[in-house]
Amino acid sequence: MSHNRKEIPINNEKQESPAVSQQVSDTAKYVASLKAAAQFGGWSGNRTSPLFKQKNPLISESDIQKYAQIPQSIKTSVAVRERFFNKQMDYYVKKENYKQILILGSGLDVRAFHKNRDNQKDKAVSFYENVKFYEVDCAAILNPKENFFKENHLNKNAEYIQANYTQDNFVEMLKDKGFDITSPTLIIWEGNSMYIEKSKIEKLFQDLKAFSQFTIVFDHFTRDLIEGPRENSIYALHKQGLWVTGFNSEDIQKFAQVNGMNTTTIVEINELKQEYQVEENPEPSHYLISTMRK
Repeated sequence: MSHNRKEIPINNEKQESPAVSQQVSDTAKYVASLKAAAQFGGWSGNRTSPLFKQKNPLISESDIQKYAQIPQSIKTSVAVRERFFNKQMDYYVKKENYKQILILGSGLDVRAFHKNRDNQKDKAVSFYENVKFYEVDCAAILNPKENFFKENHLNKNAEYIQANYTQDNFVEMLKDKGFDITSPTLIIWEGNSMYIEKSKIEKLFQDLKAFSQFTIVFDHFTRDLIEGPRENSIYALHKQGLWVTGFNSEDIQKFAQVNGMNTTTIVEINELKQEYQVEENPEPSHYLISTMRK
């Protein structure tokens, strides 16, 4: 971040149950900082190019240094996740001609910003020129985020919908902002599922049935990890009891079938670490990314 830009403060208003929502808000900058810390290097593999090139203007060097002691494997996991989600977005826009991107629980996501007209002006072909972005998250996240873009004269390139998508009628709120439920839509649901009770996830997918055609890509931990002993977990948030829902691969297949969808991808983060050449022999993580399509 350049020195003349104002940094983004994140306050801690609650959007979910008191304990969970507090932590979800608190981790927005934490997760974005971990991504930034690992996007250009630090991994143990042979990769020489960045996992993704675009920097997050909401994150400063001091934010990155604040979390310097976090294990590199965790930083690498969230950066690998970012790369995979980005590649999915490019595929559905460039190959499937999707014109809407919906980011649920967007946090400090800046994909829309990086696809605005100014940031794409040097591209030979701008596949994103007619793509509309929509972000759904609580006011505690979206208000300071929007203020940052305004104060720094940057085009956020997205419609912001302030809502708790597990409780509010966010579909109607999206429609009020111009969202077309009949248009093929990619839904990016990143870093959310583990914090949400399964009954609320089931309700979310019932709400999404209002969309005529969509693909949803999301990350999740395994049920085995969530239901396993916390004292044996390497994940601090699991030890605190903040992760409540997980899906094994077979669970994803069943969940998709129940909701009238097809599973197109189930991949482990460890597989991606090897594919992207950032770790040669990653330890088991119980961490997956799935893609389902209606």
